[in-house]
Amino acid sequence: PDKVDALYESIHSYLAECQVDGVKVDAQAMATMIGGGSGGSPQTTARFVKAMERSVVKHFNGHCINCMCHPTECLYNYTDTPIA
Repeated sequence: PDKVDALYESIHSYLAECQVDGVKVDAQAMATMIGGGSGGSPQTTARFVKAMERSVVKHFNGHCINCMCHPTECLYNYTDTPIA
């Protein structure tokens, strides 16, 4: 979880360089499963969602589809990208 910003930055910057203009993000529920020892599920999920959204806004002007597995922790943290 400490390197989540770098993770999304590396993925999204590469895709943007390849002229990709948006992303579809699946399997975000996994963040809820790795919360033990990292502040708990809600805090860990919030860090992942916020890092993903910052990167999507930066590289794709917010063009993102959040898809599949939307646990409550994710739903309450989406502020800049739509839910499908």
